[in-house]
Amino acid sequence: MISMRFLILGRGKTGSLVAEVAAERKHHLRIAGAKENPACAALTKEKLHDIDAVIDFTTPHCVVANIEACVKAGKNMVVGTTGWYNELDRIRGLVEQHKTGFVYAANFSVGVNLFFDVARAAAAVADGFVVRSPKAYPVIERGYADKVAVIKGWLDRFENFLPIGRSGMFKYNNQDHAMATGLLAARTALGLGHFDPWLVNIDGLYQEGGKA
Repeated sequence: MISMRFLILGRGKTGSLVAEVAAERKHHLRIAGAKENPACAALTKEKLHDIDAVIDFTTPHCVVANIEACVKAGKNMVVGTTGWYNELDRIRGLVEQHKTGFVYAANFSVGVNLFFDVARAAAAVADGFVVRSPKAYPVIERGYADKVAVIKGWLDRFENFLPIGRSGMFKYNNQDHAMATGLLAARTALGLGHFDPWLVNIDGLYQEGGKA
């Protein structure tokens, strides 16, 4: 196995898990949280000279700046952070300009992207499409459940509308929960029955720890 050098941005649960797996596979790691990377100070070309790829699991308010700095430094990047897709076209142009490798997907992407594939396949024989919500992120505040219930009640009027994942349901699902919503929606789209993704993670007990 070829050993690689990674810089992982973010000290949250997902970033820590990625670091653990990479270490088990004998890759070399550096980890930078907010304190080590103020204003992208850790992402200059000089400081990244020995890094093969940067992996970002931070927050929506800093991920775009991280992407810009890494791409301009000529470094390949994997982004699992959500909440920045309104900038996707501009970032795609930046990546093409600097000819770097760039992979992005939310950390719940297995189930969600499976549903996207099913929806695209179904669209070949029926009228359908996938909508990715720009700047969509979970609602986390006191009384949020009542506010989300209003949205859900309105959406329930549409029999052929299937919200999934964090950005589609404004709900803080972890990776397993979000994958499950995508899988249930895919089964519904395939006509295997009616599966309600809103029943996933109804206990509301999941809380991801750590600081970005």
